Amino acid sequence: MIDYIAAKFPCKHDTVGIKHFRQNYRSCRIKVGGTTIEVKSLEQGRFIAISGNPVKSLQGHNIFGSNDLRGLCRDLFLLAMKELGINVKRSDQAAIDAGQYSLSRVDLALNFRLPSEEIVSKAIREIEWHWRENDLNVSNYGRETVYLNQHSKVASTKIYDKRKEVLAHPLPENLLGKESCNRLRRYTGKLLRVEFVLRSTALRKLNMNIGAKWTTQKAKSLIQDNIKSLIIARDVQILHLPEEYKTWKPELRQIYRLWLQGNDLDVLFEKKTLQRRRKALLEIGIDIRIPPAADRVSTVSISSLLAVENAKQVPRFAKRRGLFYKPTRP
Repeated sequence: MIDYIAAKFPCKHDTVGIKHFRQNYRSCRIKVGGTTIEVKSLEQGRFIAISGNPVKSLQGHNIFGSNDLRGLCRDLFLLAMKELGINVKRSDQAAIDAGQYSLSRVDLALNFRLPSEEIVSKAIREIEWHWRENDLNVSNYGRETVYLNQHSKVASTKIYDKRKEVLAHPLPENLLGKESCNRLRRYTGKLLRVEFVLRSTALRKLNMNIGAKWTTQKAKSLIQDNIKSLIIARDVQILHLPEEYKTWKPELRQIYRLWLQGNDLDVLFEKKTLQRRRKALLEIGIDIRIPPAADRVSTVSISSLLAVENAKQVPRFAKRRGLFYKPTRP
C-alpha cells in the first residue's frame, strides 16, 4: 500500500486569502479525514505541495490500503483543494490526471500475519540484532519498532508491531464508527508491519519521481523487491505451551518458559525457590528436572515469515464495510 506521499502539483492559484493559510505564510496544516496533511503554495502561486498520508486521509486509517499512487494523489489533491477553497483550473486538473507532478517522498507498506503476538516481538528483536551484527545503522524504540537508516535522506526501513501502534494511536471512532474500529483492532492482532521510505534521491535513481511513472503493479513490484532485499538470516524460537498455561501463577509460567528454552535453573534460582516451583509443577504433571521433549520447542526463519507470498491482502470485510478506499480515475 501507499502509506505516505510528498508531491508538487501544478495548480495556478491566488496566493492571498487562502482558507486556513496563516497570515504572511503560504502554508498550513489541515485536518483531512483521519489525519493531518501539510499544504504549501510554491513559486508565486504556480504549484501546490502536499505531504501526508493519502490512505489515512481518504479512508480514516492506514491498516491496509491501495497501491494506486496516482489515484490516491489525485483524490488527496482534490480533497485538499476543496478544503482550502481553491478552484482547480482544467489545464492543471488534466496535468494531474496524467500524472504530471513530481514526487519527493513515497512510503510503501506491507503487512504480515505471524503465528502469535510473542513471535511478532521476537521477530522485531531478531531483525534488530541481525542488522546490528552487520554494522548497519539501527534504531529501536521500546522493542516494538526497529528502523534501518531512520534519518537517511535516501531511503529507510521501519518494522513494527501494528497492533501496538493502533492501540497507542486510537482509530477515529467519530469517522469510522465504534463497531468498525473494534473490527479493525481485532484485525491487527499478530500483525507485523514493514514500511519502506523512498526519498528524492532514491526516487530519481529508480526513475519514479514523476507520478506518471507509477502504476499499481509497479508499486507492488517495488514493495516486493524491497521485501526480498531484507535478507535476514535469523530464526525465531517458538515455544509450544500447554492449553492450561495461561491459568498458572506468574512464577510458574516464568520458570516453565526458562526450562523450555534450555536455561540452567540451578543458576537462575535460589535452591529453596527452585524446589518450591519444581514441586508445584510436578503436581500438574511437569518435571523440570529432566530436559523438555523436543516437540515443545521449534524454530522458524524470519525470511520465511516475511516471504512475499505470506503478505496480507485487503480483507473482504473492509470492502463490505466501506473501510477500504478505492481511488477514482478520470
